Amino acid sequence: MENLKPIKQLPELKDNQEWACEGGCGDIQPVLHRNVYCERWDLSGRKIEEKAEHYYTCQNGHILAVWDADANDYALLPDQAYQKRKAHKELSLRAIQNLIDEIQAEKQKMIGGMSSEIREFFEFSKISFELTFKSGEVLSLDEHHLNELKASLTENMILGAE
Repeated sequence: MENLKPIKQLPELKDNQEWACEGGCGDIQPVLHRNVYCERWDLSGRKIEEKAEHYYTCQNGHILAVWDADANDYALLPDQAYQKRKAHKELSLRAIQNLIDEIQAEKQKMIGGMSSEIREFFEFSKISFELTFKSGEVLSLDEHHLNELKASLTENMILGAE
């Protein structure tokens, strides 16, 4: 298999595409993986800095790819899929985490009330919504976008002494 570039922003799949992984795993649901590549510690053993990159993997940590059934090969994704998502200037880490928590709670309430036959159709569903800022700018988001934004804001963390 060729070297796959890590996907940092999930694309919408076309009808002839499906998720695949470099390790050949079966049923794949994308997972945003945090790869810590640098840590600094003070003399007393406390971590003071951490640098990380985020990209999508399968549940077993293999690089995620998109398989194109028509081409019988891996799909070449737009450049944007391989670049980290930039956070909107009006979204803080706290606001993003609050949105993620709210979405997950509402999704669990909604799915929890369904019969098992119906619930299986929503197993890999995602919730999408739009935010309108005071400036009038509209930002369309879904659960994956929020996790990517959160990851972008936490890639280079300077940790304070406790």
